Amino acid sequence: MKGLSGSTVVVTGASGLLGFHHVHKLLVEGAVVIAVDLFEETLKKKFAILPKSLTPGLHLIACDITSEYSLRRTLEPLMTRYYITGLVNNAAINPKVEEGLGTRSNLLEETWEDWNLQLKVGLYGAFNCIRVLAPHMLAHGMPSSIVNISSDYGHLAPNQSLYFDSTDDPPVKPLTYSIVKHGVVGLTRFFATFWAGMNIRVNALAPGGVINGQEQSFLSRISSEIPMARMARPDEFGGTLTFLLSNESSYLNGQEIVVDGGRAVW
Repeated sequence: MKGLSGSTVVVTGASGLLGFHHVHKLLVEGAVVIAVDLFEETLKKKFAILPKSLTPGLHLIACDITSEYSLRRTLEPLMTRYYITGLVNNAAINPKVEEGLGTRSNLLEETWEDWNLQLKVGLYGAFNCIRVLAPHMLAHGMPSSIVNISSDYGHLAPNQSLYFDSTDDPPVKPLTYSIVKHGVVGLTRFFATFWAGMNIRVNALAPGGVINGQEQSFLSRISSEIPMARMARPDEFGGTLTFLLSNESSYLNGQEIVVDGGRAVW
C-alpha cells in the first residue's frame, strides 16, 4: 500500500520536465494517473521509458486544456470510470532563458501573442481544468485535493542579472511568466475559501529553479542565492506533491508550499 492508493489524479503538462516526474512519483505512490498534454505522440514517447509495473495505472490523454470542449470530451469518459480525487495543474509556458527563448531585455516589445498564449495555458488552462473537474469532485463527495503548480517567481521578482550575458540585448525571464505564477497563487486562495468545508482542498506548490542543462556559469550565479547552494533535481518535488494530494495533509488548505532550497528566506 502506498500513500495515494485508491486515488485517481489528473496531471496536466505531463510531458514536461517536472510533469513527467510528478506522474512517475504518483504512480509509485499507488495512484491511477491521467497524464494530460497537447500531443499524443509526445506523451507516448515520454512515458515509454516507465517500468511496465507502473503502466497499468497510467492513462495518456491528449487534449487542449484551454478548450473546455476538448477537456470535457476527453475526461468525461474517465469520470464515469473513476472517482477523480486529485488535480495537478502543472501545464505552463516557460520560455527557457538558457536556450535563448526568454524575453529580450526590451520588455516593451513583448507581443500580445506572447501574453495571450502564456496566460491562456498557465492561468486560464488551470481555471478550465478546475471548472471541469470540481463539479465531479463535489458530486462524488470523497476528500479531494487540487494542487496548482506555481513557482518561486510566483512570490519573488526574478533577479534578471542572473540571466544577463555579454550581448547588447540580453535575455531576461519573461514578465508574463511571473504574472501567470502570481495569478496561480491567487486562483489557489480564491478556490480554497470558495469550497472550504466541501471536501475539496486547494493548495499551491512553488518549485524553485531546476537543473536542466544550464551552463555552469549560470548554475554558479544562481547557486550563490540559494542557502543549499544548488538548484533542484526534477524529482525533488514529488514528496511534497504526494503529501498535498494525500489525506496526510487533510487540514492544509489555501497554502503556497515553497520548495526552493531556502532561496526565499534570503
